[in-house]
Parts: sequence; C-alpha cells; structure tokens
Amino acid sequence: MSTIGTQVLYQRSNVITDDDGGMHNRYDDRTRKNKHARANNSNATILRGAMLFHRVGEFAILAVIVIAIAITTIPFSFLSTDTMSAMAVHAFAPTTTSRTTFGASQDSHPSLSFRRRTTNPLHTKSSPLIPLKAADTSPPQTSRKTSIGSGSDSDIPRIDPSDLQTLRDQGYVIVDDFLTSESLMDDLRKDVLHLRQKDRFRIAKIGQDSTNTLNEEIRVAETCFLGNDKPALRDVPNPVREKLYDILETLRLDLQEGSENSNNHHKQLDPNLSEFLYAYYPMGGFYRRHRDAVKGSASWLREYSLLLYFNEESYDPETDGGRLRVHFDSGGDFLPAGEAPLFQDVDAYGGTLVIFESNKFPHEVLDTVAERFAVVGWYNRPMSLADLSDINNSGGGSATSLTDDPLRLVALAVAAGLVTVGLISILAS
Repeated sequence: MSTIGTQVLYQRSNVITDDDGGMHNRYDDRTRKNKHARANNSNATILRGAMLFHRVGEFAILAVIVIAIAITTIPFSFLSTDTMSAMAVHAFAPTTTSRTTFGASQDSHPSLSFRRRTTNPLHTKSSPLIPLKAADTSPPQTSRKTSIGSGSDSDIPRIDPSDLQTLRDQGYVIVDDFLTSESLMDDLRKDVLHLRQKDRFRIAKIGQDSTNTLNEEIRVAETCFLGNDKPALRDVPNPVREKLYDILETLRLDLQEGSENSNNHHKQLDPNLSEFLYAYYPMGGFYRRHRDAVKGSASWLREYSLLLYFNEESYDPETDGGRLRVHFDSGGDFLPAGEAPLFQDVDAYGGTLVIFESNKFPHEVLDTVAERFAVVGWYNRPMSLADLSDINNSGGGSATSLTDDPLRLVALAVAAGLVTVGLISILAS
C-alpha cells in the first residue's frame, strides 16, 4: 500500500462522528479530558492549601491568646538556660541594705554549740519567735551513725528513722558522725585539693543569672559543682566521688520515704534536680547570713538543704572557726530591728551531717581560721503548675499568682486546650 493510502486510513481511524453529525479527532477529546483532570487536581490542591492556611491561622490566633494571658499572668524569666539547667545552684544574696551583718559581732550572741560529745541548752530570750516547730527551745537531737554492714568503706551510711522523725518535728536535724570512715573523708579532702590544682574550683558568687555577682563582703569561698553530668569533671574521674554520689542518692531516697507533706503523703524529691557542690573555705573564709530558698526564684523548689563536713580529725571549732550558725528569729537575710537574736551553732566536725528545710532557716558560715571542707547540696521537688507563679526573676518583680486568680487559671487552661486541639487538627489534616 502506498504511503498516501496509509495516512488516509490512519486519519480515518481517528475521526469519529458526534451525535449531531459533527466530526472531531479522538486525540483532541483525550487532550481536553486531560486538561480538565489537571485543572481539577490543581483546584483540589489549592483548596487543601487554603484549608491548611486557615487552620494555621486559627492556631496562630490561639497561640497569641495564650501568650497574652501568660504575659499578664506568669513571669517567664526563670526559663533561661542557665536557670533551668543549674536550677539556681548558687545561694542567694541578702537584699541590699545598710544594716550590719553578723560578721563583726558573731561571738557576742549566746548560742548552742553542737559538739561531738556534749551539748548545752538553747539560750532563748523573750522575743517574737518565728512560728515554726524548729524554733522549739529544746536542742535538736543528734546521733552517732555507723555504716551498714561490717563498717568498711564500701558501705553506704543511712540516716536513722529517729533522725527523720526529728526532721519532721522541728524542720532540721544534726546527725553526729554520719560518716565514720576517716579514710573516706581523707580521700574526699584529697579530691577537693586535686580539683583545685586542676582549676576546677571557682570563686563562689551570690545570686543567679543576671544577679550572680562576686561580693567578698558577703561570701569568701570556693565551689566546684558535682554530678556525673558536669563537663568540667569528665576528665578528672575519681572513685571516691562516685561513692559520694551513692551516699547522697541513698540519702535522697531515705528523706523522701521518711518525709510527709501537708496531705500526709511522702514528699517527692526529683533526682534530676538535686544540686551538689564541694565547698572549700580557705583561711579567712565566711558566708554571711542568707537563705537557700527565695520565693520568686527557681530556688523555691528546694525542699531540703544539707551540709556534710569532712574536715580533718584535728579540727577544733574553738581555734579553727567555721561553725554553721542557724537562725530562728523571724527575719530573712537580716535580724529584724528590735528583735533579740536567737540561733544555734553547729561545730563542723568531720562526718557531721546537717539537714534542714530550705525555706525556713536563714544561716551563715562563721569566719574560718583554718581550711574548711564540706559537701553542700539541695534536694528539690518536681515543678508543678503552682510553682510557675512563684518562680520569678531574682530581681523581685511582682506577679499575680495563678492560684490567687482562678479566672486566669481557667482561661489559661482553656486556651492551652484550644491550642492543643488546633495543633492536633493541623497534624491530622
């Protein structure tokens, strides 16, 4: 067949007749159908995009509502990286004032000095006392502790149930000879000196974040923060430090099990928020009166403060100084004007453990005449919604409490719920 004949047959095979007698090419029909399909797909894509944009817009509006409520309700300065990672590991500075601290007159006030063998009755005066069980006029109970098992260095000391009861009753307890192993304490002192040689200690400051400053009128000491997560300690491991971590964690568990809150439940102590440090006081060191937990700061999560001394066996508080002074008056960082002082002194013998409720007792380290070694730490509770209104920047800014304003609390909860629903809708689409 000729080429012309083939083309004619091909063209005829692709030409069809409409119902009205008109004729068109099959390829033209297919082309139009494809164009319509593409147009429909494009319209569907645009519609889905518009719906998604609409949902994103709804979510953005809800987010703005939440932010607006939060700005007027919750101060968020505590969410800084430094604050949340370290949980305010530094103790807090006394408020700036012209009042005189106790440095120059520390020996002029009557006190109870807790010694390794003897105690004296607490001296009290007829003055307003802080309304706490800890202001009881009876001296705190102390006890001599031994390690579990055979008494070897591998054993973990445990706090006695009677000491936990004392802590519940009066808010503080002093445990004499909690550490009994002189070799363990000697190894801890060597670890401190080794870390100082490796430049792992820092001059201790006061305050947190923007207020964290060096003030040698309030504090003269060196500190090294402890923990397996501390980068500065990764290249200087020490088995005795690991043993110390075990002791401190066991103590946390015992405190948690032996504590009670206002609902007669055990206080929860978050192991991830525990704070510990080596505290080294050189000759002439001190730390003036201060508080460990300050409302309106991240430190308000602190439930218990602890000090564990490992001074040398030859330590003599009369000549070496460095006693811990715990105050029971109604003041905070300073003794209120016109109020008589009321305090107790604790001799910093090696092995002595001191635990007290962080938000109740101002305290200070009296001037040292010799080196002073201790572990200082805080056990913190988990953060709750109620804490959000309390944790403010350390500058003392005021904020309305969520718990004091139920309307804002409900509004925040509803807004947060709407945002959650909006986000789920977006993800589902």
